[in-house]
Amino acid sequence: MRTALACAAIVLLAGALRLWGIGWGLPNPDRTFSLHPDEGVNLVNGVLDRGVARPHLDIGFYNYGSFYFLLWQIAVAVNSAYGFVHGYADPSLRLAAQDSIGAMLLVGRLLSASASALTCVILFLSGRRLERGRAGAIAATLFAVAPLAVVNGHFATVDSVATLIVACTMFAAFAYARHPSTTTLSVAGVLAGLAAATRYNTALCALMPLVAIWRPGDQPADGGYALRVRLTLLLTATCLAGFLIGCPGALINSSKFRADVLFEAAKSARGMGALFEDTGNGWAYHYLVSLRHGLGWPALALVSLGVVIALVRRDRSVWIPLAFLIPYYLMMGAAQVRFARYMLPMLPGVVMLTGLALTALDGRRWTGRTALGTYALVVGWTAMIAVGYCRMMAGPDARDLALRSIRSDVSKGSSIAFATTPWYWSPSLLPDFTSPIPGSARRTQILSQPSDWILRLPRADREWDMTALEDPSPSAVIVSDLESQDPVRLRRTDVLQFLRRAASGRRARTFGGRPTILDLPLVSKGYLPNDLLYVCPTITVYLSR
Repeated sequence: MRTALACAAIVLLAGALRLWGIGWGLPNPDRTFSLHPDEGVNLVNGVLDRGVARPHLDIGFYNYGSFYFLLWQIAVAVNSAYGFVHGYADPSLRLAAQDSIGAMLLVGRLLSASASALTCVILFLSGRRLERGRAGAIAATLFAVAPLAVVNGHFATVDSVATLIVACTMFAAFAYARHPSTTTLSVAGVLAGLAAATRYNTALCALMPLVAIWRPGDQPADGGYALRVRLTLLLTATCLAGFLIGCPGALINSSKFRADVLFEAAKSARGMGALFEDTGNGWAYHYLVSLRHGLGWPALALVSLGVVIALVRRDRSVWIPLAFLIPYYLMMGAAQVRFARYMLPMLPGVVMLTGLALTALDGRRWTGRTALGTYALVVGWTAMIAVGYCRMMAGPDARDLALRSIRSDVSKGSSIAFATTPWYWSPSLLPDFTSPIPGSARRTQILSQPSDWILRLPRADREWDMTALEDPSPSAVIVSDLESQDPVRLRRTDVLQFLRRAASGRRARTFGGRPTILDLPLVSKGYLPNDLLYVCPTITVYLSR
């Protein structure tokens, strides 16, 4: 009973953090889509079929695996029938509230929040499977409050579901290692295939049950090498079956599937312009930036110690998570696209190793107490960071605050200049600022629509265009650090000149900022990973004096 209550408490904590602020940036009368740049793309391409919400196997969009989108389609269909979730509905579209873009996005977010909270259950049960219940509780609690997991648990993206399935694969591998059976191995294989069908690079989690097969001494003597080969073939077959179940488009529409996968591979090798340019060594970047901000320094130090202890101890159970963590980290560090969320699938294995390391010290009186006391302090501080992000998502967004200010401070008919073509980073002066379409098409769409102000956008295929600031001088200039952070870091001359010109002779009003609690800064004011900055940007509006 005590064990069940402990697990329930951890899941309730995780669920509360992921539901707090779940409505952040959703569509409203000022914007058609949400403030997350991927959610609109995911909805239009992965869930809707030619603009209509109906389940379909060939989604025609394979930049990611389709399993999350198929789950989302089902959830949207159920919600459409029963109306559990409502969202803002544009009166001109004549849609029921449960069929609105906002409702469908919220359904996708609730899937992610549920998956992220359920990951805590799997971690808890993994400790029990290894007969180290405290290790599972430690791991589950740390995952529950990890800012990277909490923030991404609010988004309608593939990451949280992929992370849950990686954790399930690790659990199945632990189960197989302790009590080998072809059924358990088949389940592990199917799970690994589903993980790959959600996010392709998590296919590496199949290495966890593979290590369980080939660890010395884990198989009966009869059969030996031949038995392991047969089991490896079984794992491969079930993994492939799981992938095709979760991503049937690989067969149904193989040409589009191949083209999209190759596109993503090329982008990963090429990078995304200024976003990750000159960020140095990828492995160092993910450790010092992605994981530092995704966990906080104290938690990063703790899990680093846990991984080191795992590497030096002779506990063969740590081989299983390490079989995924090491190659996955090497792959992500080698890529030129380095979003912090790419570290999320690693967290279940990392926190599990931390739990195993801390519980290994239980028998040592002073060391064990010190370790657990330190762990409690680390969890407390990490939870405060997560709460800070949740407060940002639950409160008015900086873009909405800036929009209110513009409406009161900038008279209609005045001109407003932008550094780049408006998108999710900009206050929504028009609802279509958030449209999930290429920038050139969005620019044309914006300029073709009536507005209360004269909108000065950069010329076609230009950014930080000084002509937007030419006489007659605009009444306001809007800049978001979501668009300026990386160009300023790179000290781009055109960007610095634009910012100096925008500030010259104008008063600046800023909105938003980094997470705080009681004015205590929880996140540094410097560089922040782009996908954490989504929820806490700083918007600067330069107003004519």
